[in-house]
Amino acid sequence: MDTAQLWAGVMKIRGARSINRKKEILSQYFELAPYLEMAYSPFHSYGMSKLVVPRTYGFTELTPQLLQVQLSILEQSSTIATRGVFRAFVAGLTLASQHIVACVINRTFDFGLGVPSINKVFPGLIYTMDVQLAKLYDPNKAKYPLLASVKYDGDRAQYRGGRFYSRTGQEFHGLDWLCEAIGMKAPILDGELMVHGKSFNAASGALRSYNETPDAEFFVFDIVDFDKPLSQRLEDAARFVYELNHPSVHFVTHQLVRSEDEALRLYHEAIDQKYEGLMLKVPDSEYANVRNNNWMKLKEVFTVDAVVTGVFEGRGKYEGMLGGVIVDLNGVMVKVSGGFSDYLRKVLWDDKSLIIGRTIEIAGQGLTEYGSMRHPRFIRIRHDKLDAMDI
Repeated sequence: MDTAQLWAGVMKIRGARSINRKKEILSQYFELAPYLEMAYSPFHSYGMSKLVVPRTYGFTELTPQLLQVQLSILEQSSTIATRGVFRAFVAGLTLASQHIVACVINRTFDFGLGVPSINKVFPGLIYTMDVQLAKLYDPNKAKYPLLASVKYDGDRAQYRGGRFYSRTGQEFHGLDWLCEAIGMKAPILDGELMVHGKSFNAASGALRSYNETPDAEFFVFDIVDFDKPLSQRLEDAARFVYELNHPSVHFVTHQLVRSEDEALRLYHEAIDQKYEGLMLKVPDSEYANVRNNNWMKLKEVFTVDAVVTGVFEGRGKYEGMLGGVIVDLNGVMVKVSGGFSDYLRKVLWDDKSLIIGRTIEIAGQGLTEYGSMRHPRFIRIRHDKLDAMDI
C-alpha cells in the first residue's frame, strides 16, 4: 500500500463519526502502524516543534525505513543544519508522503483517535507508562487505618532501566549524573522530581530541558511491584534508598493514621510546612495502573469566577468538539480544558455564543508565580452572573 492510499485512509478516519468506526477503518491500514509509532511514542524527540507541508513536492515515495533513517539523524543532533537537510528531504517526497511526515513531526494524525484507541487496534504498538493515580479524598470511601505521607509539588517520575520518565513516558534529560548514581540494578522507583529552591513551573521547565539539572532531587514514595502490598513495597523502597545513601535521593516516610481527625491534623501540618497536601493510602493495596480509592489525596482547592474570552478545538477524541475555553483571570489569559462532559463539549462547540462572554466557575490548585491557575477545571456556568460586571 503506497502513501497515497495510506493518506486516503487517514482522511477516511478523520471523516468517520464514531470512535468504533474510526478504529474499524484503521484496522484496514496496518501499513500505517510504523508511522503511528513514530508519531505517538513518548521515546522519540525530533527537535522540531512543527512541520508545515511544503508548497512544492517531488516524486520520492516514503517508506518507514527511509523516514526512520532521517529521524534518527534529527534525534541525535537537531541543529539548524540537520533540520535544513530534513526539510530538503521532505521537499523531495510525494505530496501524500509529505502529509504523513508532517503528522509524525507534529506528533498527531488528528483523526480523533488517541493512543489507547490506537493500541486497541494494534495492541502494544505505542508504549504507555501507566502509573498508580490518586482520587480526591472522599470521607465516605476512606477506610482507616491508612498510611499518610506529605504530598510533594513536583514532577511525577519513574526511574526504570537507568533513566527517568514522566507519567506520560517522556524522558527527563539532564539527569545522567543522578542516573549513574542510582545505577542499572535499581528496582522501578516511583516518586517526584523536584529542583531545590525553584517553583513548580521553573523546576518543571528545567527538568524537561536538555540541560543538566545538577540540583534536582528525587523523592521516592513507592516501588512498582505488582506482587507485593504497599506496606512491603515501602519497606523495599526505604531499604534501597537508605543503602544507596545519596544526598539527592530521599525516601518519603509514611505514617499510620487511624481516623479522619488524625489525617486532617497531619494535612494542616503539611500545608503549614508548604507541602502540597497529604496522601492517604490503603496499607495492603496492590500497585495498579489506574486511578482508584486505594490512593487518595487531600489538597487545597479553590474556586473562582472568570469571564470566557475564547474557545479552542479539541484534539484526538475531542476533534470537532470543544477542547476548552480561555478565561480572563485578573488580566491573565488561562486555558481551561478539564471538567467538560462530552455532551457539553459538542453543544458549546456547535454554538459558541452559549459560552463566550459568559461567566464560569473554575476550580484550581492555587496560582502560579505568573498569576495563572494550576490545573484549572470547569465547574459550571454561572447563570446568575450574566457578564463581567457581576463578578
